[in-house]
Amino acid sequence: MLRLILVGLLALAGPALAQDDKLFVFGGDGFGSGGAVTFSRPGLADVFGAGERVEIAAPITGSAHLAGRRVTIGADIGGSLVAFGADVTVAAPVGDSVTAAGYDVGIGARVGGNLRAAGRNLSVSAPVGGSALLTAGSLTLDASVAGDAAIDAAQVVFGPKAAVGGTLMLYGPHAETLVVPGSVAPADRIERHPDARTPHAGPVAVGAEGAGRTGWSAIAVGFAIGVAVLAVLAFLVALVAPRRAEEVADQLAEAPVRTVWIGFLTLSVLLGACAIAIMTIVGVLAVPLILLVTAIACFLGYLFAVYVLGRAVWVRIDRLAPDTVWERAVAALIGAALVSLVGLVPFVGWPLLLLLTLAGLGALSIATFRPEFGR
Repeated sequence: MLRLILVGLLALAGPALAQDDKLFVFGGDGFGSGGAVTFSRPGLADVFGAGERVEIAAPITGSAHLAGRRVTIGADIGGSLVAFGADVTVAAPVGDSVTAAGYDVGIGARVGGNLRAAGRNLSVSAPVGGSALLTAGSLTLDASVAGDAAIDAAQVVFGPKAAVGGTLMLYGPHAETLVVPGSVAPADRIERHPDARTPHAGPVAVGAEGAGRTGWSAIAVGFAIGVAVLAVLAFLVALVAPRRAEEVADQLAEAPVRTVWIGFLTLSVLLGACAIAIMTIVGVLAVPLILLVTAIACFLGYLFAVYVLGRAVWVRIDRLAPDTVWERAVAALIGAALVSLVGLVPFVGWPLLLLLTLAGLGALSIATFRPEFGR
């Protein structure tokens, strides 16, 4: 679900990013954001990109960190790759590890290190020099994996080139019935865990000493992944709309109680619109759209509030509001960590997160519609 939320936000962010194309080179590293971000300058070390379409078009010596609706690796990467998007295509070799997530993910060039990939449709058609952790709805493996391979997928197709040099670990309800050709891995190197369906942390936490058990390491990894995904989403919101983020922060600092009240009124209006639409009979057709708008508005308000919370902590430490890309990223990470910790508190966590969402929604409403009542 978190992967789908990420992909959806990136798709919505695309048009906004398209209004502000930027490419900045500093210290040999490349930074880009915009509708179409192409790293075509040769000799770059590390690159960082976010946009609707992000492409590596010239070899880089370091690592790449990319997020977009469509992410394409069209030139060699000397280091590692981290990529999130609706469509992620690796068409050029990566010297070290690859971490990729999206709806359609294609690994079509050699991966020098470990591969960690998740997607609705996942295809691996090039050799993996290390181990592979693969989570998908539909997986096609038609390449060799030098190390171990952990697979959690509803459908798996092994191609003629598929081979696992280490242990093949299968997870999920389909693990027991999945037919594995002898050319992929012999029976004595196959482990099946039909009762351990943990797409994010399960395969990492289950090893030779604790097969089928979920320990504190699995919980810690799952929590860390949740914080990281939330931080990425909050950071993208601040990156796409920095001025709106500052307006939200100012509203929350100036009148927090009024902002929460406006958020409650906004949510009440949206939900009340559903009731009125149903009463008119003809307006029933608009109910799904109203609910979709409500969900998007609440989610964006929540993300803005997460970022603003981290921004407030940053201001307390640095005395200045975060201004650079890296400062905003750190603020988003701080906010995501605090919100995730609050969510773990029994009984109290959920109401606090609800108040946080209402505060963000109210601040967005004030910044967008400029209501004058209640002052």
